[in-house]
Amino acid sequence: MTEEKREHRTAKVIRQDNNRRNMWMAILTLVVGGSLLSGLVFGWQAIFSSLPFLLIGGLLILVPWMVMQGIGKFLDWVDDEE
Repeated sequence: MTEEKREHRTAKVIRQDNNRRNMWMAILTLVVGGSLLSGLVFGWQAIFSSLPFLLIGGLLILVPWMVMQGIGKFLDWVDDEE
């Protein structure tokens, strides 16, 4: 492996780590922030009724992202085979 390719992989790994961290922060903000906001606006009992919908929304964000990550890893694997 050449030095240039090693640097490229390192930058790629760093970018993937940052993307993963940002995704979890966005989902956490959605669920926790949304729960707190609905509790403040509609009363604290509303947290229990809004939390399942916020979790479903987090999953609707997470699942396509995970599919795209899987496709990216597959393409990296195919590229390494060549």
